[in-house]
Amino acid sequence: MKIIGYLIGAAFLSMILLGPAVGLYLVSKDTFAALSYTGTEQGEIVDCRSFRTGGQNSRYSRVPVVQLGSDRTISGTVDEIRYFWECDDQIGTTVEVIYDIQNPSNAKINTFIEMWFLPIVIGAINLIWYSAVIAGYVRKYRNRGR
Repeated sequence: MKIIGYLIGAAFLSMILLGPAVGLYLVSKDTFAALSYTGTEQGEIVDCRSFRTGGQNSRYSRVPVVQLGSDRTISGTVDEIRYFWECDDQIGTTVEVIYDIQNPSNAKINTFIEMWFLPIVIGAINLIWYSAVIAGYVRKYRNRGR
């Protein structure tokens, strides 16, 4: 019975320690992949697409839709930031889209909100989180000897 408790504790501790780092990886992998894309094209934000974020969840996300030429559109990935960067206010704005020349379906809207906002926010949270965890363990082991 004791081993089950240790396994649950180990799983919980690994989620606490590895969860934020995995989150940072998942949020920033598309951004860092887009840095190697060499194709660029100008497009115009023509609409904002709404979609539900989960099955029974009533919350929805609104992302920009960019028209590239006359036949291709690309949707953004980052939800609007209400009261700061609303999607409807961006309609008509010309933006740069970067894409992979070998596979043009791999494309990303090259704006600060789409490329860097989430990696910077999650990175700052990770910096604070891991600093607090390390400081807590240092304090714990310093007080252990007393």
